[in-house]
Amino acid sequence: MTGGTRHLDFGIELVKRNFKVYIISSDFNVHKLQHMKLSKDDYYKVENVSGVNFVWVKTFTYKKNDLQRLLNQIIFSIEMYRVGRIIEKPDIIMGVSPQLITALSALFLSIKLKKPFISDILDLWPESLIKLKPEMKHNPYTWFLYYLERLIYRKSKSIIVCVEKFKNHIVSKGIDEKKIHFISNCTYPNHFTPDKTVEYYKEKYNINKFTIAYTGAIGVANNPYLILDIAKRLEDKPIDFLILGEGPLREEIEKKIENDNIKNVKIHKTIPKRNILNFLANVDLCLITVNKTELYKYGLSPNKLFDYMLAGKPILITAKPEYSEFVKDSGCGFYADPENLDEIVSTVMKIYNMPKTEREEIGKRGKDYILKFYSEQSLGDKLEEVINQTLSEVTNS
Repeated sequence: MTGGTRHLDFGIELVKRNFKVYIISSDFNVHKLQHMKLSKDDYYKVENVSGVNFVWVKTFTYKKNDLQRLLNQIIFSIEMYRVGRIIEKPDIIMGVSPQLITALSALFLSIKLKKPFISDILDLWPESLIKLKPEMKHNPYTWFLYYLERLIYRKSKSIIVCVEKFKNHIVSKGIDEKKIHFISNCTYPNHFTPDKTVEYYKEKYNINKFTIAYTGAIGVANNPYLILDIAKRLEDKPIDFLILGEGPLREEIEKKIENDNIKNVKIHKTIPKRNILNFLANVDLCLITVNKTELYKYGLSPNKLFDYMLAGKPILITAKPEYSEFVKDSGCGFYADPENLDEIVSTVMKIYNMPKTEREEIGKRGKDYILKFYSEQSLGDKLEEVINQTLSEVTNS
């Protein structure tokens, strides 16, 4: 499994605490853009993953952020609701946003089954949509999303946010802060069971220079063209860039690498999550690129950040320090303005010219910080507390 594993991680922690967990998920992989689990004749399938019951359902395929993607979300929402009525009746239901339509379906399921509803907010929609595409601000579809957002907040017995500053936005919608709970994204070291060695990835990707890695989604919000701009400015240096990821802009990035003859950038498919630390052990610097936008004033919490920190690598983020308090508080990285290429290149060279021991010390700060303050035990305890508190409030109401 690649990419974000937040809810699998949640599930594993709850199973340890004697919960029975079902996760209804699409079998369509949004990074690989293909169906992964179901055959043509399957309606749905239940698969046990580390004690968590994954319920895979069929959805519509898509390749871009267009009408087909919307159809994918609608069909998934319908199938999730249908299958949710068939499987074992739950005591509590959690719906996940930013896909507001699917969170709405989970809310409807909770109403149908007369069970309390918790929303887990991973991004602020439609706020994020408008920041990335200002022309959508007065679109009727955006107005509909605003309505769904407020409805989901109001009807949630409890709201979980993965970025603490999301609370400010939700409270501004008239929601009681007392029902909002912060549970960060994180990486769980005990969930990694690699089947490939560090040396395997060193040889596979021919890593023999100072190497800068980017892992994860390749989409508009990730500003992948900036990676190529940085690389072109550093073509005369013994520095390589490795991109491991999938997404709607991957083909465009591959074509630009070829057309512009950018020789110090290599792009490869994602690798299984269990092997990410063994891959990152070979690199010298990890990169997170984003666009310059007010979208991130509430903070950044990409899954790749926690992988980078757990790997003990220094991190360069093209954003303001206050946008990523994890890196700022731990002292494990550097910041640069995404619109100031000179500043970014200068920062890369500063890190490149550091003694290796200094880079290792900076990276170690991030790993120590994650293990101390964001252990799987503490985050699992927070989630269990939110669930039990929600159930108690419903019982006593």
